[in-house]
Amino acid sequence: MRLLVPLGLLGLTGLIVLLIIYIIKPSYENRAISSTYIWKESLKYRKKEKTDSVFRNLLIILCQVLIITLSAFILATPLIKLYSAEDIDQNIIIIDGSANMMASKEDSTRFEKAKNQALSLAESSINDQIPVSIIFAGEKAEYVVSEELSLEKIDESLSSLQCCYGSGDVEGAMNLAKTILSESDAQVYYYTATHYQNTGDVNVVDVSSEDEWNTCVLDVRAEYEENYYVFTVDVAVYGSDKYLNIYLNIDGANDEGETVYAEKRVNCQGGETATVEFGDLGIYRYDSVEATIKTDDGTTDNFEYDDTFRLYGGRKETIKIQYSSTLPNNFFSGALMTLQNRYKDTWDIVISQPAKASEIEMSGFDLYIFEHSMPAALPTDGVVLLVNPNTVPYGLELTLGESVSGDFKMTGGVVSPIMNYIDPTSITATTYRPITSADGFETIMYCEGDSVFAVKNTEDLKIAVLTINLNMSNLAILYEFPVLINNIFEYFIPSTLQDNVFDVGEEIEVQARGSDVKIVDTQKETPIEPPLSITINTPGSYKITQMLSSGKRSEVSFFVKISAKESNINRTDSEIAGASGIEKPKDIETDIYIWLAAALLAILFLERLLQSRKNI
Repeated sequence: MRLLVPLGLLGLTGLIVLLIIYIIKPSYENRAISSTYIWKESLKYRKKEKTDSVFRNLLIILCQVLIITLSAFILATPLIKLYSAEDIDQNIIIIDGSANMMASKEDSTRFEKAKNQALSLAESSINDQIPVSIIFAGEKAEYVVSEELSLEKIDESLSSLQCCYGSGDVEGAMNLAKTILSESDAQVYYYTATHYQNTGDVNVVDVSSEDEWNTCVLDVRAEYEENYYVFTVDVAVYGSDKYLNIYLNIDGANDEGETVYAEKRVNCQGGETATVEFGDLGIYRYDSVEATIKTDDGTTDNFEYDDTFRLYGGRKETIKIQYSSTLPNNFFSGALMTLQNRYKDTWDIVISQPAKASEIEMSGFDLYIFEHSMPAALPTDGVVLLVNPNTVPYGLELTLGESVSGDFKMTGGVVSPIMNYIDPTSITATTYRPITSADGFETIMYCEGDSVFAVKNTEDLKIAVLTINLNMSNLAILYEFPVLINNIFEYFIPSTLQDNVFDVGEEIEVQARGSDVKIVDTQKETPIEPPLSITINTPGSYKITQMLSSGKRSEVSFFVKISAKESNINRTDSEIAGASGIEKPKDIETDIYIWLAAALLAILFLERLLQSRKNI
């Protein structure tokens, strides 16, 4: 029993008042009576049992004591425990599998400490015949054991757990714990090295050490300034203050492919990011840049997985475009130059414009643009754009109708990325040739209900056909025209990767423009099946390879790193993700007002009854 308002027991002081009343109560009265009356009353008194009067008075006093005591207890609000918080159904153990749990000290990682301490808790729980459920917050939250009472099985399951290199799915683990809590009463224990300002009702067990620290390379960037690269390196030290030496190793520098080294020293304090710039190295092309760090005093940090950072993208792939026209359009040339300038950081775009038919190449280019006069057959490789074709190249399953003249406005066809940011109704023309049949083509623009712009994008053929004469249309002078050329380029020749640096566990979208797409690391090649989206869970260097239609195998390298969040091995978060709604088992109590009130009324009634019966 627990008293909600203990001060209510002050009501027991009424017992002292009752005692005082009985002490000072007068036992006789001064009265003048006749001697005859005394004799008569004396005879009556002799006929009574004196013990009956004493017993009645004792009962009255007892009732009065009980009345005061019950009143005091009612004021104190007593609660009776129906269920104890200690009577739990099981213990739930969550182990953080985030990368920072691999920080080690004295040949033991935080993760090993967490597993050992979780095993100790499981042993204690099983000794008390309380089952244990263990949840691992790794790349994806999962049950390790469920309501297990076998310590041997728990030990075996914990031994098989491996820490991940990314951020653990803590929120998912907490949601799994909530599923268990919805069906039973349990305590939740969370073994982690992350500190939290608000832990809620989760029992957080900290497995970190106060003197752990980490040095890390957070980022490396390359900016092209005045025809040369300037490299910027971001570094930090968490849990200590250190002077760091930053070593830059540039492989495949310039046309000679030489190796260039550079070194700088920086002071890092208080977990603040320090930025170091490497300029004046004379680098205009490179294969890769590796940045590594070491402390000035030679000490080694507790987390080794982020001491090296590799950057790719310094040797751009060449994209060759050939624009062939019997009546060259200056707007076309301008759109291609705009394309060349826009992608200068991604591609080395080379534009060729043959002046004679004999100079036209039918192989060796990534994009062929033929305007007005068409080749007898399609090129053997690359993407083809036919504009205002006078004939259909041999082997192309497409037919054209006769030229139609008038004042026409275009309308949209199927939704396609090629028409992004383009309003087809703003495009007009005075002449066009309808595409009367096109096997496997998609029509993305119509004129008077006739197909005038169709595309086909398969492994064997990548082609777009526009049957409008740009010299007889407003399209070339609209701002949409360079946008259209850019959309065609992006659609058929996309950048394989949008970046060359990714975090562990980050979803990486691969846009292939060839076949036989594979991801390659130092140990194996893994084919990628559509949709081309991958997630890499181990830091290191990788590359995407694909076979282009030209027969050339394209390679794009990239680096997967530990996230900056995990590099901060001493970080503090505001709250545990997903822990909202988790509650510790609590005592279940109920009040006993109705019973105390009933007892009080019964005793009051009894006391009044005793007071009224003088002959007891």
